[in-house]
Amino acid sequence: MKTKKAPKESPALHLLRHVWESCCKANSHSWERVNHAMANALSLAIGAGLMFAEGDVEGLSEFSCGYWIGAENGEEFYTQAVIDGNTSFCEAFENARGRGPFRAWGVEARANSPYLHCNHVHRERERLAVGLTFNYAGERPTVTSFKNTERVSTADGTVLEPQLDGAYKVKAGKVKAGNDAPSVEDITRVVACTYKKVDEYREKVDRRFSLCQGDIVKDHKDMEWKWKVAKDPAVIARAREVMKLAAKTQKEFLKLSRAEIEAALKKLEIVLTKEAKP
Repeated sequence: MKTKKAPKESPALHLLRHVWESCCKANSHSWERVNHAMANALSLAIGAGLMFAEGDVEGLSEFSCGYWIGAENGEEFYTQAVIDGNTSFCEAFENARGRGPFRAWGVEARANSPYLHCNHVHRERERLAVGLTFNYAGERPTVTSFKNTERVSTADGTVLEPQLDGAYKVKAGKVKAGNDAPSVEDITRVVACTYKKVDEYREKVDRRFSLCQGDIVKDHKDMEWKWKVAKDPAVIARAREVMKLAAKTQKEFLKLSRAEIEAALKKLEIVLTKEAKP
């Protein structure tokens, strides 16, 4: 009877296992040395482009990864993988965390990676990771974390609190019960912030965003529409003059919501129609 061969482990896991089993053979044992060696080995595997299997990140617990993977639970390695382009580690990490990739437009990183021939990365569309900056709402927010949000309506993102009677209490104060209650599930959101300077040495959070992938895609589509409108400076000037829009520049105009712009243009059309009448 033929015995099944054990599945061949990935090149990345093979490297990590070799370091784990061979570390401190030539000198005295030190957990400090082991932890640094394992962290460096994982970084090497990512940067060198070694392939990771789907379950490799979950398998890191075999190497006591809680002591060396970092305070952010491995997010710094995920950031490195995004910058260095190791998609196999990104997918393994997402599989372990139970989240899908967050992709945005205009993603930028000031990264001094030894595996790249540059110290600045700008990609038209890329995965989001902690420390990366991207386009959203006419701003350039920077990713600070990913968070799991429970009891969230998949329809409109409203945060809900389930009550004992089966109803859902919306944080804004409304209550939806019975068949009218929206569907609820656990989702992951990306948290990103913009900053403004307090003085020469300090800055503080200006705006904070908590976004799902749908929010990012919708904003991109809205921004494409707004750019088409913003190409005609006469329209912006006339809308500002007639409707008293707060936007004085094209950059400020793009920060307005699509609903605000559409409402202004609709009213502007009425005004221009009246002006055109003899």
